Amino acid sequence: MHHIRLMHPGFNKILYSALIFVAILLFSPASSVARDCTNLGCNTSVFFTGVYAEETCEIVINGGINIDVIQLPIISTQTLRGAGSEAGSKTFTVGLKKCPINRNIQLKFVSNLSQADNTTGNLLNNTGVGYSRNTQIRLRKKNGSQIKIDDLTSAQNYYIPLSGGVVTHDYIANYYSSGLATSGQVRATAGIELFYK
Repeated sequence: MHHIRLMHPGFNKILYSALIFVAILLFSPASSVARDCTNLGCNTSVFFTGVYAEETCEIVINGGINIDVIQLPIISTQTLRGAGSEAGSKTFTVGLKKCPINRNIQLKFVSNLSQADNTTGNLLNNTGVGYSRNTQIRLRKKNGSQIKIDDLTSAQNYYIPLSGGVVTHDYIANYYSSGLATSGQVRATAGIELFYK
């Protein structure tokens, strides 16, 4: 079981939040960054593990109706011709509910099961036989600004009103090439940390 320790600013109080692994899964073959999906299923679960304590939120991905992998579209390696190329975006939603009211909460994406590139701020692809090389996953806010993994300065702020309810923000995930991308599977997993203000 994984626990995320969050320091409650101003109160010197440790909170525990659910760790959510957003699995950004993609597969690909010889000339595309995601072709061989049929026998691999092209989906997986978003894993929830952790401990909820007083004054924590519940995290809901894509409405919580069909919590699933965030699957980027199939693209050709020709669309990722060199370092810095981006393609194949997918929008997803992360909502917070049952939170303490009249509070600001920062949501940060972290590299718990996948490593991050400290230079690009992206999630690194898994390595090994069958995985695409030089392909990363970049996250952005709805306004297009980049979310750097493990970087609190690019966290998304959620304001929880007095009325409570579910507060949502949209995010964008896409492929990013750190060099000459090769065909193969792309699989990355991001965790979510919440910081209560």
